[in-house]
Amino acid sequence: MVVVNFAKNDIKDAVLDRLEANLTDIAVGDDNTTPVEGNTALGNQTLSETAFAVNRGGDNVAVQMFLDVTENNGNSIKETGTKDVSGNLYSHSLTNVIAKNSSTEVFIEVKFVPTVTNT
Repeated sequence: MVVVNFAKNDIKDAVLDRLEANLTDIAVGDDNTTPVEGNTALGNQTLSETAFAVNRGGDNVAVQMFLDVTENNGNSIKETGTKDVSGNLYSHSLTNVIAKNSSTEVFIEVKFVPTVTNT
């Protein structure tokens, strides 16, 4: 069996709709353990807050967070994750180390781009 393009696009749209509806938070942490599919939490979460934007743009959903000069100071940001309102982890990734302090603002964007393929 081959899943045709119409069905692939329909499946991808359903996934994007669900992500846009469910994703609410971004978390950051200071652990650098390699993420795996079975993760249910960041290695060492230092902050989690409501994303200031969750936007669908064509073939992706972008989740955005802004940390101002008063937030998460004294922590190194090494990992990020996205969560739903219940705290379920949807993504976990490592990032270049950001030393967060009172003179540093940080913008974080996590972008989901689902694909559907025949195997």
